Amino acid sequence: MATLFTAKKLSRFCWQLLALILVLFALTVSLIRGLLPQVDEVRQQLVEYVKSEYQIDIQVGELSAQWQAFGPAVTVDNLVIPTQDKLPVTVLVKHVQIKLDFWQSLLTTSPRIEDVNFDGVHIALDIDKLSGNKAQGAANQTAQTDWLYKLLLKQLERFSLTDASVQLLSLQHEYRPIHIRHLNWRNSGERHRGAGEIYLDNNTLVKESLSLQLDINGDATAPESLTGQVYLAAQSLDLGEWASRQPNPYDPSKKLPLEGIVNLKAWFDFAHRSLRSGLVQFEPSWLQWSMQGQPQKFEIQSGSIHWEPNAAGWEISSTHLDFITNGVHWPELKFAAKQQDDA
Repeated sequence: MATLFTAKKLSRFCWQLLALILVLFALTVSLIRGLLPQVDEVRQQLVEYVKSEYQIDIQVGELSAQWQAFGPAVTVDNLVIPTQDKLPVTVLVKHVQIKLDFWQSLLTTSPRIEDVNFDGVHIALDIDKLSGNKAQGAANQTAQTDWLYKLLLKQLERFSLTDASVQLLSLQHEYRPIHIRHLNWRNSGERHRGAGEIYLDNNTLVKESLSLQLDINGDATAPESLTGQVYLAAQSLDLGEWASRQPNPYDPSKKLPLEGIVNLKAWFDFAHRSLRSGLVQFEPSWLQWSMQGQPQKFEIQSGSIHWEPNAAGWEISSTHLDFITNGVHWPELKFAAKQQDDA
């Protein structure tokens, strides 16, 4: 009888303990939910924290939070990194949603980020400032970007970009913006990988995209040690659809008379904070247009182009190019070009 009584007492105690834990959990969730609407009050504290941690100024339009299926999520609207001295990038993000890992945060008693999504991202990158002027001290300029490597490759385990554009700025060249419909990124120790798609313009279709993959290795706290590769692939990239939205320089009332399909693969090696080499490998592709009422067609059957920078500029060379114009093969072709300083 004593054994039976002890078992019942132990069972009752366990149920009471479980009930107490559930009540405390419910109170904790209720408390967090009650505090979520007040999160905008810490907006200025967030701005000051970023200033002290990364030495950059930011602007935050609105800070809000809500309880989702498995935990709280914080949303930052209209996040802006304005133009600043020695900072080569300007950023405007329409929405940043930060999903917290509720259970890990509860167990460790500190916020643990599960996932971050940057939506509506517009980046302007001053490549003249990024390259730096050695006479002014390149070390100070590279230090201004170290925080970005640390944040994206170490402090965030995973994040994603949607509806993003990158505009390269330079006094020497005019570049078209790069449109990224989506990019998913994952960090695992010193392995950093991303995959997504690049589009020709903001109103493009799926068949006008290039697949993008990035694979980087190294310690994000030491950006000079990072090495990796960027991979691009175009499969039946439809230039005709893209051309239909471009103005005809000879007759603005008509679409640009260009049709074609492009297939290619490209690899770019990354090291010491910059691209070190590039290889573009062509697969069967064609372009077709009209000249003085006569159809013209240009085809690329195969071949590759190699690009490599050097101390004074860059060099380009070709291998096994196979071109066809209106059904006629070109003679054996080798192409080479070099830029040295301003020449």
